[in-house]
Amino acid sequence: MSHNHLLTHNSIGFILTSIQNEDVDGSLLAMQSSDSDILLIVTDGYGSIKLQADTYLLRKGSSFLIKPYTSFEVHGDTDHALSFYLLSFISIQARLLFENIPIVALPAGVVEGLPFSRAVMLVQELYEHRGTMEVARQMLNHMRFQELMLLVWNQLQLVEQNSRKMVEQVAAFIQNHFYKAMDMEQLIQSSGLSKRYFNQLFREVTGTSVNAYLTDLRMTRAKQLLEQSDDSIQDIARTVGYEDEFYFNRRFKQWTGMAPRQYARSRTIGNNCFATQYLGHLLALGIKPVGATSNMMGSTFLHELTAGIPSIAQPVKAGEVSALNPDLIIGWEASDHELLSDIAPVVLLPYGEHHAMEQLNQLADLLNRRVEAKQWMNRYEKKAMQLRSNLSSSMKHQETVSIFEVWEEGIVVYGNRWGRGGYNLYNALELNAPAKVREHLIDGEPYRFIPIEELPSYAGDHIFLSVYDTQGGGRRRAADLKHTSIWSSLPAVERNRVYDVDIRLFGAGDPISLSRQLDIQVNLLLSGNGR
Repeated sequence: MSHNHLLTHNSIGFILTSIQNEDVDGSLLAMQSSDSDILLIVTDGYGSIKLQADTYLLRKGSSFLIKPYTSFEVHGDTDHALSFYLLSFISIQARLLFENIPIVALPAGVVEGLPFSRAVMLVQELYEHRGTMEVARQMLNHMRFQELMLLVWNQLQLVEQNSRKMVEQVAAFIQNHFYKAMDMEQLIQSSGLSKRYFNQLFREVTGTSVNAYLTDLRMTRAKQLLEQSDDSIQDIARTVGYEDEFYFNRRFKQWTGMAPRQYARSRTIGNNCFATQYLGHLLALGIKPVGATSNMMGSTFLHELTAGIPSIAQPVKAGEVSALNPDLIIGWEASDHELLSDIAPVVLLPYGEHHAMEQLNQLADLLNRRVEAKQWMNRYEKKAMQLRSNLSSSMKHQETVSIFEVWEEGIVVYGNRWGRGGYNLYNALELNAPAKVREHLIDGEPYRFIPIEELPSYAGDHIFLSVYDTQGGGRRRAADLKHTSIWSSLPAVERNRVYDVDIRLFGAGDPISLSRQLDIQVNLLLSGNGR
């Protein structure tokens, strides 16, 4: 008998691992979930649950999902004791006949509108027969739990659809009224969603935060007015929603890298740039600068594209830059402006405030290369999509990836706003970051020094490791690190999923270098998964 077609499609299920009934009367129950999710269902009374920094009220009919490895506290009301069930479970998706891969991720938080009577009936039946040894009853328990989780799943989907509609309505309101004064807290409250959940959904819907969305709308309109009108800066500020001209000037400079008047003058400037930073971004836009600093020129993946571009040694001398006759200088730190502003307008785009593609768009707006930027990003995304597909069959959904670098001074962990290929891993390939990395470094800090004791908190299932070395100190520290028990006990080390990469290849974070690094990273990840 052939078994070739026993399993012809994916099968999703939930496995109940434990169930308990608790009563809390005017007291505190402190708990921590293990490696399972928890569904909490309140059957009577009043109380609250504290999860991290947030507190949620509980009453009869409340339901709550708690993620694995999460500490929480349940408080019961003195006069109305809180009665509830805690159901621990894991989710699986069967992809092969004998291979169950946990992939289904349920969001933590309140489960709104769960059909209470049916849910409690199912839970009470599961609790009553929780210790049965009868096979038929065990199978029936499994069926009852699937029905319960289907109720949860359907309600989550319905709530998310309605919540997304509310977020989309708020985004549309901001788009249509960005030039007016807005109380963002009031707008969020009007959605009926918690602030944290609203912000999460808003970022998923728009790709950015609420405040950044509003600022981008205002700045885009301000740039149009600066390009197309002779209005004063004060009038433009008021037109786009800023009563304070000086505040508008500061925000505009933070957003574009130059003051409004400087931006208006730059519209008449050509592409004769000198670059102390962002050489790879300029080349991706089809711009060959009149000169660049030697550290930019030495980038491995840009070497073949920089023929004929004068290289200016560091520290930069103003006279050498002046001799190149640039009409615009692209820099990233205040010293660039101090040294070179007498030669030509200086645009400062602080490195690490935005990720590589946001930087590319900023330069494209500045230099009228929007079409070239879009074309380049389309090619990059097409490549990333194919590589994501290559990885999907070998990397589990919940696997995480970290980027560490060893310096003589210590250990550095990177996010997606610096070099080291972070944008590739977390944005292009859409891989997961460990919770600590996600909290501090994804669209946040560009990098962070951490003590070795915190290494496990930032370490993913896969680790990309580089060494920053000037006089041998980095290499020595890396060698010492690899002999510590903390390093040896990391899951990535135990499973041979640490990828040593050359900083000469991964130091740069420009679009061209990222595209070349992408192939290397995917090949390493595939090798770490037995491919």
